[in-house]
Amino acid sequence: MGKVELNKTLLYNNINKEGDCHLWTGTKDKDGYGLIHCRRNGLASTIGVHRAIMYLSGFDIDNKVVMHSCDTPLCVNPRHLSVSTHADNVRDKIKKNRHAKGSMIGVSKLCEDDVRRILHDARKNIDISKDYNVSAKTISVIKKRQQWSHLEV
Repeated sequence: MGKVELNKTLLYNNINKEGDCHLWTGTKDKDGYGLIHCRRNGLASTIGVHRAIMYLSGFDIDNKVVMHSCDTPLCVNPRHLSVSTHADNVRDKIKKNRHAKGSMIGVSKLCEDDVRRILHDARKNIDISKDYNVSAKTISVIKKRQQWSHLEV
């Protein structure tokens, strides 16, 4: 990440420390994470506040993620934060059942109702696949419950 300069007064004046989670009260991104303006290597930029806190605490955050043990995006309590890899973050999301599933996955061609109909359809996979514009393999893994297994039928 190189050198990061930020207004520490602005940073610390926008943190509510009343609870166990220290909550950022300033600007947020679309996912609810705190943002603060800074300069990276002399250029204007924006950084996640949870990342800024770990950077200021002396952690190397280059090419890493900062995870929240409390799962509260606005929390900036260093005791609730850890520097880790993207792979560790994905495993943590899956373990906590916070990952996208089914139609919430942006590239999904099917919705939950489609899958329920597919699961009850007795026709050949190739015939079903034509109705939904997906491959016969997709129908096969749905019927074997290798995909969409979270869906109650």
